[in-house]
Amino acid sequence: MVTPEAHIITLADLKNIKKLGYSIQGASSINATNYLKVTFPDFNLLKLLLTLENHLTPTSQTDITRQINIDTIRKALVIDYRNNFSGVEDALVFIRKFENKEGSITVFHEYCIIPAPFRNSGIIKKVFLESLKQYINMKADFIYVHAGLGLGGYVWAKYGFGARNKSEMEVILKIAEIQLTRRQYSFVKNIFDVYYSRHEAGEAFPIFNWAALDYMKPILLGSDWHGILNLKDPEQVSKYYRYVSG
Repeated sequence: MVTPEAHIITLADLKNIKKLGYSIQGASSINATNYLKVTFPDFNLLKLLLTLENHLTPTSQTDITRQINIDTIRKALVIDYRNNFSGVEDALVFIRKFENKEGSITVFHEYCIIPAPFRNSGIIKKVFLESLKQYINMKADFIYVHAGLGLGGYVWAKYGFGARNKSEMEVILKIAEIQLTRRQYSFVKNIFDVYYSRHEAGEAFPIFNWAALDYMKPILLGSDWHGILNLKDPEQVSKYYRYVSG
């Protein structure tokens, strides 16, 4: 599926990142290099940023601001790539946050949108695929996402993410009760009941089981929830890989 690749970041990498137009905040090049080696080992940051340049930059008709923010205290790294957009139709934004807490790395999908003419073209999947490769390289444990932008409520559910907040699932369940037949709703509710009877404070509700039901698609398309993908779970990673490589 994805074979991890070893990579040791170098000053040459940082020099090339700056040539792409990125400003690096929070550390000098030498300190940033040493910091990334230890905090996010095997992360080929340059390769990921080159993927953005190759696939996303051509979609923008306005200038792009590029910034890498390093927080050595919180052991965090943020990629902030965005164009000078006037509205949602021409917006190009890719923001990813990485945190290392006591050796456990979490990736936050903060925001991602591309200009309207290029949506559903497959371009973003190329970026997501390279991103996934780098998450696996650095041995990240989790991806967090806010599923709600555009078609995200359905897409992130379909491709392996679990739902973190029971209250958000209860909102979706109430909508399902109104819009579905009794039989359909009974099946949807059973998935909810079985999970939370076993995991009362569960933070990984298998919302992908709802997404597998055709009649739940219209409901999930308009949903808003916070999700998690366990990168140590082969089934979840496999679902996500099939999406980004398709």
